Amino acid sequence: MAAESTPIDSRDSYPRPSEIKPGAIDVSQLDEPKYKKYQRLTSEFDKETRWNDSVHTKINKVDTLIQANVAPEHHHILQGKVTPYEKPVRLKQQFEPKGDTSRQSVQMHGEIWLEDQLAVSQLKNGLQRGQISTKRAKQ
Repeated sequence: MAAESTPIDSRDSYPRPSEIKPGAIDVSQLDEPKYKKYQRLTSEFDKETRWNDSVHTKINKVDTLIQANVAPEHHHILQGKVTPYEKPVRLKQQFEPKGDTSRQSVQMHGEIWLEDQLAVSQLKNGLQRGQISTKRAKQ
């Protein structure tokens, strides 16, 4: 993740005037330069909080989408996986075809599709000429 998209958890609590001027209890006890510094600090805190909230909301949406799109009988596969990154990785490990299986499957389906397209083409041409000459048409 880029630095600008990483959640910022620099503080847990709202800035207090005593962080700018030791002993200050209220904002009214700060002079002008320190008050401006306090305003910048609170503004930055508010921005960080909004940013963190938006990131956490988006992460929760992704997590919800993953849960909603995985069949209930496969939810046990995701047990112990906390982040939305870990879950698809685990699903890939579980369901990705191993070795040449994927390549063979694609090749087989491609050949079947090609045969079907040739049969349809020959059937169409045969109908136009009044004859049919494919294996599947004879079956």
